[in-house]
Amino acid sequence: MILKQIEIIKDTKQINNIDIQTNQKLELQNQIQLYHKKKEILYEQYVKGKLTEEQFTKLNLELTKELEPIQNKLEEIDFQLKHSKNKNTLQNQVKGIIKDTPLLLNKELVDFFIDKIYIFKENQIKVKWKIEDFLQKRQ
Repeated sequence: MILKQIEIIKDTKQINNIDIQTNQKLELQNQIQLYHKKKEILYEQYVKGKLTEEQFTKLNLELTKELEPIQNKLEEIDFQLKHSKNKNTLQNQVKGIIKDTPLLLNKELVDFFIDKIYIFKENQIKVKWKIEDFLQKRQ
């Protein structure tokens, strides 16, 4: 199972995913910044008397409603980006352990992947993993 997990980790392409998510994050941040500028301009127009309080409130509420899904998407992208970076770190750790040598089960690999091994009667074995079980995640 460790060998299968290592293969799954080695095969994932996190770098491209991180780049895409970072670009999406920057785009969303730019959009949010534009909405904040629009709100500033709206407030300045209100202060100068070009808008009534009712007009200002209505337009400000509209901008806030338009901004909300963008902020939610930014939070989602932040979460995904953090998850992707964690996966990338995990990939680098595994690659550091296995390098490009033929893959043999060694103490370093066992220590990296396995927390505990329980052995029960009738040759039943249960493994408690230190990291999430990638095989279950992919199915």
